[in-house]
Amino acid sequence: MKKRLLLVLLVVPLLSGCRYELVTGLSEDGGRVYRLDRFTGTLTVVDDGALKTVSDVESDASDLPSSEARTLAGTGAKIKFDGKWRNGKLFYRVNLSPYSKLKSARDSNGTVWVDLLDSDDYVVDTINVSLSGMTQVVDAKGQPQALEFVGRKQMSRSDFNAMSSWGPRWAF
Repeated sequence: MKKRLLLVLLVVPLLSGCRYELVTGLSEDGGRVYRLDRFTGTLTVVDDGALKTVSDVESDASDLPSSEARTLAGTGAKIKFDGKWRNGKLFYRVNLSPYSKLKSARDSNGTVWVDLLDSDDYVVDTINVSLSGMTQVVDAKGQPQALEFVGRKQMSRSDFNAMSSWGPRWAF
């Protein structure tokens, strides 16, 4: 009798503890943690801090609303920012023009920050771009016309959805 009770006490916790299996999936767009229910076969994913069925996870791309270039006061330069969210990342492009107003700032390692703002003007995230790391955009004659930086950063879907505008800051 004691052997049967001991066997039951050992087997029951082992069986009940094996219902879920956590699996990490790695791909070029980042890693995800999946939870597999071994009894029902349901596959869920940890997405933005919550468990969601795989079919409910949004993997489609979303663009930020396009906006006009903004003037950097006191510099004579303009900045344009565009972004797109896809699979947990924000892909973005920062463009500064004209190059003639930016050459000395680039040579002295000037910096531009793009604050991504929610509807109450709270900063959701900030993108930091060094002018010396930006690529020159040239015209047909090979003359520099602008500076451009294309990058990406991790961002949750909820942070992306919270963004409603952006604002530049600079030091040069």
